[in-house]
Amino acid sequence: MVNKKYKVAIIGCGRLGQLYAEAYSIYPDTEIVAIAEYNSERRKAVGERFGVKALYKDAEDLLNDIIPDIAAIVTPTKFYKEAVIKCVEAGVKAISTDKPIAAKLSDADEIVSICESKGVILAGGALFRALGKNQDIARYINEGVYGEVRGAALHCWGVEISGGGSQHISLLRLFTNSEIEEEEINVIFEITHEKSKIILDWCKLMNLVYINENYLIQIDQTIGDTINYEGN
Repeated sequence: MVNKKYKVAIIGCGRLGQLYAEAYSIYPDTEIVAIAEYNSERRKAVGERFGVKALYKDAEDLLNDIIPDIAAIVTPTKFYKEAVIKCVEAGVKAISTDKPIAAKLSDADEIVSICESKGVILAGGALFRALGKNQDIARYINEGVYGEVRGAALHCWGVEISGGGSQHISLLRLFTNSEIEEEEINVIFEITHEKSKIILDWCKLMNLVYINENYLIQIDQTIGDTINYEGN
């Protein structure tokens, strides 16, 4: 039984903002209590969609009336810093932005600094490393279930560091339990159904464990043909 519901404010209701709203409307321990969106038509439509009556033009107006437990800030990136600072100063205790965490490094430094100084929980982006299946895979690797790790490679759909690339770097750090000092990102090939046998043959040749279409972990021994991982 859930004893407490955390009050959530969604700040920014574009495509990603509405995805965050969908998630927080489903979780048993959260409820959306307020929405801030500059576009008046979208603000009204999203409020009706999620049954939220406390609708505001921006974060400042919202925080003048309501101090949520959690603020999900999903505005255009250049507005993240201002919104985060306003939330921290208003007393919000948990804040999330999407990726990238800020428009420039100096903004990111300010965001991290003010949250640390006030003891505010800060999350930057929907992180693949937080998925249960990835946490399980990392645990199996670190426990030696697959043997000794000799290297790691991730198949990826993009190479930009500020977007998807940051996810891959984060996963590499998780899977190898180490920090990355120098990065080399290579797109090997796009995986299709027709290429699945080629991939498996390549995995055997390169001494890789084929976990799924995204993750290939290099080990010191060959373990079967495939590992089908079904995570919750």
